[in-house]
Amino acid sequence: MDYQAAFYELFTDDPVNWGKWVLVFAVLILGYRFSIPLFKKVSYRLGLDYKCDLARARGHVIKAFIQDRYCTGDPGNYDWHAKYKYSIDGKTLTYRAFFKHPNQPPRILYLYYVNNPRRLFARDEYHWNVLYGLIMLLIIFLPWILACITMVVLRIPLPQ
Repeated sequence: MDYQAAFYELFTDDPVNWGKWVLVFAVLILGYRFSIPLFKKVSYRLGLDYKCDLARARGHVIKAFIQDRYCTGDPGNYDWHAKYKYSIDGKTLTYRAFFKHPNQPPRILYLYYVNNPRRLFARDEYHWNVLYGLIMLLIIFLPWILACITMVVLRIPLPQ
């Protein structure tokens, strides 16, 4: 089958069907027009930058000093574990952090919290965030999902 025959099999020679396909491609393009700014806003809001900015604005930044560190993994490809001491409300507490290769633990680590000082986080350490990845994946494929929904709603015949 040559390209022209495949083209006519997919789009047919019906002008109404061509109009439907134009509408599907317009939805796909407009989907990217709205998906890219949405991606930027959601990635900022779900990321650590937003939480760090919020904590800084509220004055919830704590300076922690390294006490102990050790490495795990293969030589030249180490992951680091570190223990930091910090003081809050007159109490000296410990914070444990994990740094994935190639990052090494810094001497001073800035710890943040938004509302509760028991829920500290550091911007420099490694964070595993599955929910963030799933939401970003959904936003990336949103234009294609909308185009497929448009195809189903318009009942575009697909080749068998």
